[in-house]
Amino acid sequence: SQSTENSFEDGTGTLYCLTLAGLSILLALISRHARTHPELLVEDANPQALGGLRSWVMSAYLILVAPVAWFWPDFAGYLMFGLVFVSIVMRRVDAHDHPGVSVTDEL
Repeated sequence: SQSTENSFEDGTGTLYCLTLAGLSILLALISRHARTHPELLVEDANPQALGGLRSWVMSAYLILVAPVAWFWPDFAGYLMFGLVFVSIVMRRVDAHDHPGVSVTDEL
């Protein structure tokens, strides 16, 4: 396979996936801390709107994609589109688990 500027070769795809996974894990931990300490939130904020499950699922997906990016870098780029699907599914799960609560209502 040819090396291009936008390729996931040379470990860049793995680094990218693991960096995104790390950031997602940090967001999940921040969300969990905010839910357990509601005094840190602004007055009208709804702690239930801080969905942490989505961040954990995204992290798991990215961690699963990382080895693919290492061994099959040309294929890993296509797997990154799976984040869109995972996000849509998790948004529906959040809506089902917390009806009437929207993350965008809090912004």
